[in-house]
Amino acid sequence: MLFLPVSDAQEPQEGSSQSVQLSTIRLWEHRMHRWMEAYRTGLSTKDAQFQVKQFSSTKYKSHRRIPETLAHIF
Repeated sequence: MLFLPVSDAQEPQEGSSQSVQLSTIRLWEHRMHRWMEAYRTGLSTKDAQFQVKQFSSTKYKSHRRIPETLAHIF
């Protein structure tokens, strides 16, 4: 594993901030926090993957509605 000094890691690289949207960076940051938390609690790789997928699911786009296909079942 390659570790950068903290001073190098905190300095933005030229052009990198313009090539990726801030919302994308935040999504990946949240996902990585989920992975770290899963491993921190002692889960195995498969269990951690299941837990991260469970919270990273894009099944529903909003907490106030469900997809039409699922609504027809009810």
